[in-house]
Amino acid sequence: MFSGGRCSVWTRPAKSLSKREREAIFHTNDPLKDTRWLINADGYLEPVSTCDYLYVESVFNNSQAFLMKAIGTVNCAQMELQLIDAPRTRMLDSDFFKHITMLSERWFSKPPSELSLEQKTRLIPYVYRTTSTSIPQLARSFGLARDKRSEIIRR
Repeated sequence: MFSGGRCSVWTRPAKSLSKREREAIFHTNDPLKDTRWLINADGYLEPVSTCDYLYVESVFNNSQAFLMKAIGTVNCAQMELQLIDAPRTRMLDSDFFKHITMLSERWFSKPPSELSLEQKTRLIPYVYRTTSTSIPQLARSFGLARDKRSEIIRR
């Protein structure tokens, strides 16, 4: 990033790869005819070809120091726990209620029992997608009827 849209010297379009090369590099057999991706000499994607680099650079005010500061504050272990490990672990009702209470306090500064239906409608899809839970467990924890919970999740 911050290269002004310039890729490294030796690159080639990903759409020019043979079937075997696509399988070896991307582990897929999908056609890449419509992609603007570029592959460097080591077989890695060039960042400029895979994202809107102008947008990324403007987000960080075109400052590599600001980018490094933002990336340096990310706790990789916590991110891995929240995005990879935690969503696959089913919690007991008591632990799940503690988790919901923590989220409710952080989002709305209220316990789940005091949330309005609109606030619950905002919180429930997030909880459903970020944790391994079931509709009955959500219904018990939020105190709504099971069919109401299913309707909120389908939206």
